[in-house]
Amino acid sequence: MASRYREITHTAMSAHLEAIGFFPLNLSGCVEYVWQRNVESKQGKQYPYAVRVYSSVDKRTGVTRDCGSDAIRVVLMDLDTGRALKLKGGKGKAGQRIYRTQNALPTLTERCREYFGKVIHDGCPKCGSVMAERGGRNGKFLGCTKYPACNGTKPVES
Repeated sequence: MASRYREITHTAMSAHLEAIGFFPLNLSGCVEYVWQRNVESKQGKQYPYAVRVYSSVDKRTGVTRDCGSDAIRVVLMDLDTGRALKLKGGKGKAGQRIYRTQNALPTLTERCREYFGKVIHDGCPKCGSVMAERGGRNGKFLGCTKYPACNGTKPVES
């Protein structure tokens, strides 16, 4: 992995994210740079979700973490609850890691588009919230992220 590793500076990351509509956040207690873009449709409909990007660039030093532990994280946030949503399975951390390889920035753009699409196109049939992949005794399905307040489900499309 070290041979494919590519340093991405704060300046390059900032320019890339701001070009696709993200703005920087200053989260208290967070030592890395974070950007956010609120989710809205092309018609301007506002959704209570935002996509956040955690850069792995330390604000104190301006340097990324060591190779292997320096992944960029993309997270879909529920702004009503302040929670990061787990969209696949039910274990582990929310969000997806993007490693700093040659294609990191294009991959980052694609992952953000996927998350925006999950909110706009793949909403819960009962309440319109984001659906997350879950596992049950009959296999995988999509369940509402507002569960237990909403118990909407859909089959997983193959």
